[in-house]
Amino acid sequence: MIRAGRLGLATLLGAALSGCVAAAIPVLAGGAIAGSTARGGTAKTAPETVATRPTPPDTTATRAATGLEASTPLPLQAALSGPTPYDAFVAYALAEARAYLPNETRRSTVLANPDALSPETRACADQAPAVMIDLDPQDEVLDPDAVAKIAVELAPALSRLRAKGLTIVWLSGADRSRTEAIRQLLARTMLDPAGRDVLALPAPSERKQGLRRRLGEEFCIEAIAGDRRADFDELYGFLRDESAAFALEPLIGQGWFLVPPVLAEGD
Repeated sequence: MIRAGRLGLATLLGAALSGCVAAAIPVLAGGAIAGSTARGGTAKTAPETVATRPTPPDTTATRAATGLEASTPLPLQAALSGPTPYDAFVAYALAEARAYLPNETRRSTVLANPDALSPETRACADQAPAVMIDLDPQDEVLDPDAVAKIAVELAPALSRLRAKGLTIVWLSGADRSRTEAIRQLLARTMLDPAGRDVLALPAPSERKQGLRRRLGEEFCIEAIAGDRRADFDELYGFLRDESAAFALEPLIGQGWFLVPPVLAEGD
C-alpha cells in the first residue's frame, strides 16, 4: 500500500482545486454498515444498517432486470479462458488478503485525508477485509431495469475472493427503494448468486462520499474497482483537471483499479 512518506507531493496541489475541498466534502453521516467477520476481524454493528445479507431471491421464477429468462444459462465458462479487465484488481486483492505479522499494519485503500490530496491511506485495526466495487456507470446512477451489459467474466473471480475471506461490497448511489431490484440483478447475473454480499446504498440526503467513508471505517477496504477516478474518492469532482492530483496516481493499480462498468446499459 502506498504511504504518504514516499511521495510528499500533496502540498503542491492545493491551488488546483476549483473550490475549497475541505468545505465541499461533507462530514460523515451517522449510521452503520452491515458487518461481517473474516480473518479474525469483527465488524461493528450500529443502529441503522445500510445493507443486509438477505435470503437469496427466487430467480427460478422471475425475469431479472437483464431481460434474460431465469432458465437461460450465463456464459460463465467462457470467462474462465483468457485474461479479463478485472484480473489486476482480483490479483491485488488476493495478494493483500494474507496473514499479517503482529508488528505489521494493514492499510486500506481509503484516503486518510482527502482534503490534502495526499496518497496516505487509512490504517486498519480489526475490521474485516473487503473489496469495494462501484456499480454506477460513469457519472450516472445505476438503473437496474436498464442493464444490458454484464461483466460475467468477473463472477468466477469473485468466488475466489470470497473463499479467501474477503467481503464483497457493492456500492451505488441508487435510491434505497431499488435495493431488491439490484440484489435480484446481482443474483441473476451470478455476481452475487447466494445474495451474501454487502450492497451499500446511501441514506436519504447522504452523499455517496459519506457512505464510502463509512464503509472505510466498517471494513478494511483492500482494493476498489470503478470506471472513473471519482469512484475512489469524491475529491476528483472538485478538480478543474484530474491530472492535478498527480500525487495520487501511484494508487492506480496499487489499490485503485480502473475497470469497465460491471453493469451497464446497452448501446
